[in-house]
Parts: sequence; structure tokens; C-alpha cells
Amino acid sequence: MSKLLECKNLNKDYGKNQVLKNINLEISSGKIVGLLGKNGAGKTGAFGLGIVSKIEPDKQTTQAIVFAHTRELVNQIAGVISNIAKFTQIKVRAVLSSDKHEQFFGHIVVITPGAFQSKFKNFDLLKDLKVLVLDEADFMVTNETTIKVCDSTFKKFH
Repeated sequence: MSKLLECKNLNKDYGKNQVLKNINLEISSGKIVGLLGKNGAGKTGAFGLGIVSKIEPDKQTTQAIVFAHTRELVNQIAGVISNIAKFTQIKVRAVLSSDKHEQFFGHIVVITPGAFQSKFKNFDLLKDLKVLVLDEADFMVTNETTIKVCDSTFKKFH
């Protein structure tokens, strides 16, 4: 399996505290990984780097979906990943249920499971999907809507 993300000697400060010191991390594609840490530890940045590294900007298709359970988190996560992808041709988009339907939302879409149900009824829009992230997975795996969306949608990709 190919590497999705590899970090060596990673350090991160949050305020006056050093929250990571000399951390090595390798994530292979096809693996399920959980990241635990305090606020500001860099979890969103870590998975954001991995996602951005896998995107093919020439393809005008959604290649990564990040599920978050609130609109506020959707916007926050999209902002972090947008900063990572700032100097690329990669389009990152926070999609809310009130947004108009489009054929191409972005290479990386951050969305709530409920909004996903209404925006991605056409599975051809997901033909190039490479990465699925459940932010705050402890909440997401107990959420009935998330379970329903994952069960009904992503079983089509087995």
C-alpha cells in the first residue's frame, strides 16, 4: 500500500505549550486511522496534508469527503485545509444544505452527513473518491444520520 502521509520529527506548539515533540507518523492508504489530541494539536492539519497530497487537480471531480457534525466545524475544517492547499489548483469547499446543487463542488468537500444526503444523490459525482474522513469520529459513529449515509452510500464502493 502507498503512503498517504509521512511525518518525521513533527513538533507543534499551541500557545505556550509544546503539544507535539519529535513525533513520527506514517499513514498508508486503505487504512483506518484515528487521531486523538487536545484542541490545537494539529489533527486537522495532519489529515488535511494527507488529503491534499492525494488530490489530482486536473480532474474536476470530488476526490475527498470530510464529514463534520456542525456547520461551524464544516467551515473551520474547510478553512484549515484551504490554507494548506492555498498555492495549488485544488478547490476546497465547505458545502452546506442551503447551497445550490452543482456538478462539481470541489476536489475536497467538507460537509455534514445531512447535507451530503441532499447534495450527492448522483454517485457519478463520487467516481474518483479517494479519501473519507469522519471528523470527531467518536460522535459521528454514534450519529444515526452518519451511519445511514455511510451504509447506503459507501457500500457502493466495495
